[in-house]
Amino acid sequence: MTTTLRQSDGSYMRQTDVGPIIQLLNRSHCVELTGFSNVGKSSLMRVLAHVDVWLQQLGEEGSAVLPVYIDCNRMLEMTEQGFYELVLRCLQESSPALAENRELQNAYEALVAPANVFQVPLSFSNGLTAALHKAEYKLVLLFDEFD
Repeated sequence: MTTTLRQSDGSYMRQTDVGPIIQLLNRSHCVELTGFSNVGKSSLMRVLAHVDVWLQQLGEEGSAVLPVYIDCNRMLEMTEQGFYELVLRCLQESSPALAENRELQNAYEALVAPANVFQVPLSFSNGLTAALHKAEYKLVLLFDEFD
């Protein structure tokens, strides 16, 4: 977890922000964080990407959530394919089970080296489907620097 919001006792700062955001996300609501530069939006989002924070806020219910932090500054190119690639890459990085998910790996490989242009959105869709197929968790995608 980002150390800027972590306190020495293991708790984290901005709990008054984190609690309501997690409650909304847990109820499948979309949430948008806006504000001036350098006020800590990215740090807050990185806190939200940690399962232990969800467990502290929701108890056992928090273990059914897989938060995935997606920093759009990590896109290799500013294209539709670049965005799709980043999302599938972050999914694979978020969980050992997803990293080993063969269908997700195949979709990622087809996305980065498509046989034709129609393969790109199809591979993205297949990758998301693979990540959610038989999932025992709610997938929460946290997009940072999405402007």
